[in-house]
Amino acid sequence: MSGHGQNIPAPTAPLPTPATDGPDKKLVIVGIVGSVLAVLGSFLGWVTVEDADESLAGTDGDGVFTLITAAITAVLLIVGMVTRKGMVAASAAVPALITFAIGLLNFLDPARLAKASAEGDEAFEGASSEEIDAMIEGIEWTTAAGLWIVLLGALAGVIAGVMAGLKARSSN
Repeated sequence: MSGHGQNIPAPTAPLPTPATDGPDKKLVIVGIVGSVLAVLGSFLGWVTVEDADESLAGTDGDGVFTLITAAITAVLLIVGMVTRKGMVAASAAVPALITFAIGLLNFLDPARLAKASAEGDEAFEGASSEEIDAMIEGIEWTTAAGLWIVLLGALAGVIAGVMAGLKARSSN
C-alpha cells in the first residue's frame, strides 16, 4: 500500500504543561523578603538601655551570625525558585532556623549582646568576664526593633523553607 492520499498525522511535540514542580513562588518570595529583612535587622539596634538613649546594634555581637545565616537563607530560596528545585528552597529552613534561634537567645537575654560587646571593648580591657557581668547586670536592657525584625524575618524564612520541602516531598 502506498501512502498517497492517506491522512497521516504529523508527529507533534508534547503540549506544554503548567509547571507544578518547584516551590510555591509566592511563598518563596515571602521567605526571601523575610531573609532580607533579617539581614537588615542585623545592622539595627537589638537592645537599648532602659531610661537612656543608648542602644547596641546586632552586629556588635551575634548579629554578625544572623547576617550570614539570613543571607544564606535568601540565596538558597532564590536558587530554589530560579532552578525550580523545591529541595534547594527547602534547605533554606536550616539557616533560617539558626537565625531564629540566635535571635531568640538574644531576645530572652537582652544583656547577652551587651556582655559580648563589652568583652570586646577596649574600655573593659583587663576586666574579668565576671566583673563585666556584674557591671552589666545592674543595667536594665530592653529589646529594640532590629531584633524583632530579625525574628520575624527568620520566621518567614523557616516557614518558606518548610513549605517548599513539604511541596517537594508530596510531588515525588
